[in-house]
Amino acid sequence: KMLDKFLAIAKDTFILNLVEPFFTDARREMSKMRKIYFTDIGLASLLSDRLHVGDLPTLLNHEHLATFIYNELARQKTFDAIYFYRTIAKASIDFILKIGDKLIPVQIAADRRRLKEGVSVRNFIKKYGACVPHVIIVTHDEELRIDNAVIHLPATLLSFMKFDTLL
Repeated sequence: KMLDKFLAIAKDTFILNLVEPFFTDARREMSKMRKIYFTDIGLASLLSDRLHVGDLPTLLNHEHLATFIYNELARQKTFDAIYFYRTIAKASIDFILKIGDKLIPVQIAADRRRLKEGVSVRNFIKKYGACVPHVIIVTHDEELRIDNAVIHLPATLLSFMKFDTLL
């Protein structure tokens, strides 16, 4: 209960946000755990004791990039809800954007090995295919690429993306 009170205070004072999991089958998909995203990447780094002088090249690891992307998505409000997706088998997608009855998976490619949609995304599309018009892979690249329904979006362009226009 003490942790819940702390999280409620931190959320109400805009220090962090809680993201709910996306699921339709509570037995096969993780359903109760929420993810925490700090509104300030520097504060998150400080609290996790990862911010040290000389660490600048490694600051944009997956967690920091996910925090940045979440904050950019949360500012846009061009969708109904933002979730994350994780199954009991540990398959995960960083974010699921819900716009009406459509779902847009957003996967972070923190390194070049993850530039293609992974097994998690392919399985998500198999399960929810009619509801998934596009997949977005956020990359470190400087080039915007569109391969069929897969959009490779540079993180630097995320602020300019209007997700409701993808439908």
